[in-house]
Amino acid sequence: MTQGTERFDLKATLCLIGAVLCWSAVPLFLKHFTAFIDGWTANGLRYPLAMLVWLPWLVALLRQGRRARRFYVRALVPTSVNLAGQCLWAWAPYYIDPGLIAFVIRLNVIWAIIAAMLIFTDERGLIGSGRFWLGLAVAMTGFVGVSIYGGALKGGATLTGVLLTLACSLMWGLYSVTVRWSTRDVDARSAFALIGCYTAVGTLVLMFVLGEPGRATTMPLGSFVLLVISALVGISTAHVLFYAALARLGVTICSGASLASAFITAAVSWQIYDERLAPQQWVSGLALICGAAVLIWAQQHLSAPATSRKPADVDKIEPFDDHAPPEGESRRNDKP
Repeated sequence: MTQGTERFDLKATLCLIGAVLCWSAVPLFLKHFTAFIDGWTANGLRYPLAMLVWLPWLVALLRQGRRARRFYVRALVPTSVNLAGQCLWAWAPYYIDPGLIAFVIRLNVIWAIIAAMLIFTDERGLIGSGRFWLGLAVAMTGFVGVSIYGGALKGGATLTGVLLTLACSLMWGLYSVTVRWSTRDVDARSAFALIGCYTAVGTLVLMFVLGEPGRATTMPLGSFVLLVISALVGISTAHVLFYAALARLGVTICSGASLASAFITAAVSWQIYDERLAPQQWVSGLALICGAAVLIWAQQHLSAPATSRKPADVDKIEPFDDHAPPEGESRRNDKP
């Protein structure tokens, strides 16, 4: 097998494409729900519904006892980031249109790369890369242009939407890094089963404390069906696909692929909500995406020679599977 063949992982690539397509639809769903329920209620309904799918994996994980205990604690880190991001994500469509959200949220690529540099030592070589600083400058210029031409500085409501989306992009950037850190030895389904259930509990508490759950009873049946579909597509499916891709491809590639969702969301929003972005917004959005792409190019160029991960190594054994050997025995077997 050639080195180039080893680097291409079809299974992980398909998982990543699936996650991008799923997440592209989420802003469109959330925009529809703004006419019926508040953001706290949208989260409090969608996340618990989504986690019903993964309950069997949660039960299997809990049955592992002490072998999974360390992950119970580690999972709290991405859970806290995910919960904050979900709250911001649910509220943003009340103040900003889906197409504009799709561009601003792409700043998560920058935050993910910066966080990866701080947490993972093999990422820090980017500090001396001219490509990195060029990409950062171009992306930030694009973000400012999208904000200005989108009316962010003309009204408090729109400015609120941009700030919410900017904060959400920070959370999503941190989310990808904390997921990679906390699930480095855990199967994607088991990992999301626990992190997702932690998050679902948080969204339920926030819904009953800050939201108006009674408004959900007045939703039309068709809209409630869309809410269930959005939970299954944007949470149940997208997150697990993303976890699987993240474990095999890494933070940079996964974050970079999410750039495509900006165009997908904007194009569909044009058809559904007649949201027409001005030419200046398209140019600024393209600059934002190009800047983030240069960042990805910089990191890939820097780290490619050192890449030695083989796709098959990632899923050879699921650590919490009944057939996996105890940790000590596994280490003994690895010795020459």
